[in-house]
Amino acid sequence: MNRQGRRLRNKLEDLQVKYSFQEDLLQSLNEIIVSQQKELAKIKSQIREIREELVALQENHNAMENAEVKSEIPPHY
Repeated sequence: MNRQGRRLRNKLEDLQVKYSFQEDLLQSLNEIIVSQQKELAKIKSQIREIREELVALQENHNAMENAEVKSEIPPHY
């Protein structure tokens, strides 16, 4: 095999190795993205639950304040 043929073969082998590493990297990145999407969905759900709890607490607090104000008003008003 001549010199040019060996160079081409070496370049081809280098490209094949790089391609293999890129495939592995791409697979790893895809797995990370899937994991992060699941984690993000879980966090969004937790935020939604916390928001609902906060609204309920605010409504309860407002109702208690209104009841206190009504009980403080003398009956003749």
